[in-house]
Amino acid sequence: MSLNVDETAGDLPVRDVGPRGGSMLVTQDRQLVFRIPREQLEEQCLRLQEENMLLKQHTRTQEQKLRR
Repeated sequence: MSLNVDETAGDLPVRDVGPRGGSMLVTQDRQLVFRIPREQLEEQCLRLQEENMLLKQHTRTQEQKLRR
């Protein structure tokens, strides 16, 4: 089985998430991520960041209304 891995992936920092119920689960998670095209993952990440920004903005607006 051939995995398509970006050659710049080694340059990116990796966060240690600790044990997650055994190495088998982590291996399965990695296999699922490798099956998803990089462009799709990037698009999903950007969409989630934008959604998070909008939710924070809405929260600030609601907090300002509560203060008044």
